[in-house]
Amino acid sequence: MNISYLARMMCQCDNGCPVVIIPDSTQAPKGEGSGFYYTTPSGKTIVQYPKAYGWRTRYHPSTYRITVGANWTPRIPSGMQLETKGGTHLIRLSDKMDFHFLPIELYRKDFCSWARKEMASNYQKRLETRKMERIFITHCRNVFVTFTDARRAGNCVEGILNFAKRKLGIDKEELLIAPWLVQVPAKLLMRIDPHNQLVKNSISQAILRETAVSI
Repeated sequence: MNISYLARMMCQCDNGCPVVIIPDSTQAPKGEGSGFYYTTPSGKTIVQYPKAYGWRTRYHPSTYRITVGANWTPRIPSGMQLETKGGTHLIRLSDKMDFHFLPIELYRKDFCSWARKEMASNYQKRLETRKMERIFITHCRNVFVTFTDARRAGNCVEGILNFAKRKLGIDKEELLIAPWLVQVPAKLLMRIDPHNQLVKNSISQAILRETAVSI
């Protein structure tokens, strides 16, 4: 783990900010010093807007730096591993479940218990999502999508007409004259554009409609 990189992330600094590592210390990352500023030539008055000031100014470089102990290690829950590649996140070693968070959260005193609760909540949400995906795939085999389904999914009229013409070869006039009669198999839509979330939303509306009718 790169201590300097993690220290910069926790202090919300860019890569140019110097990091001072203190030997034989466990100090957590801490910002010290001040940023650059301008004053009048005498140095007595700070100039907030040097370009608009109209007189000579004196530049004072930044003295800001981050200090961190060489023996400092962030507190992480047992059974988990901290990763910084691809964003700061924890990986649960038992099942490789990941949990992304802001580096500044590492300052929390209850970080370990908070991270466990958040990860457990995310795990349940992912289980529900997978369950809905299985239901979605099962119903896709028999459901048909209409113009009304696409509208209920939040798609604009012009977008639906363009998609129907470009992807399905359905003319605008044919669709507008009797939109409820034009029914497209959901499995065909998924084969044509499987990664389009708007298509998936339209299919979901069709599944809800047919489910409500059957009930």
